[in-house]
Amino acid sequence: MKTLFTLIRKELRSYLNHPMGYLFIVVFLAVNNFFFFRTLLVNNIASLRPLFDFLPWLLLFLVPAVTMRLAAEERKEGTWEIILTQPLSDFSYVLGKWLAASAFVFIGILLTLAAPLMLAIAGDFDWGVVAGQYLGATFLTMALCSAGYFASQMTKNQIIAFLLGI
Repeated sequence: MKTLFTLIRKELRSYLNHPMGYLFIVVFLAVNNFFFFRTLLVNNIASLRPLFDFLPWLLLFLVPAVTMRLAAEERKEGTWEIILTQPLSDFSYVLGKWLAASAFVFIGILLTLAAPLMLAIAGDFDWGVVAGQYLGATFLTMALCSAGYFASQMTKNQIIAFLLGI
């Protein structure tokens, strides 16, 4: 169990120590907030529907960008053999990689909580619906991360893994 948490922490650090991790979060928030604020300011409708209507389409392209390197990079760099010699079961290895990628994407989703908080300040708000939408976004993220990880396992090339993940 300790090695599983070590693997998750290692993977999260690899996302946060690389500029591409921050680029992912910035692009994700910029595009998602654009559609939210466009509806809010242009149509004068205070609704979270644009935020969650566009989220699956946005995740469809951004999650494979996060997961494309999970296995493909290790095979390409030759660290795959080193990982196989570690005292870690195959299940723990796959689970750790998948949980780290899911947690990283979920961090980006949590950063969109500014929009519901802003709407809650402006008026009456049903937090049950918002919690359900974020729970659904979490499950969608986990499913897309598993598909992206599967695509990364299929090839050594990250670009091919990205295209397969989409």
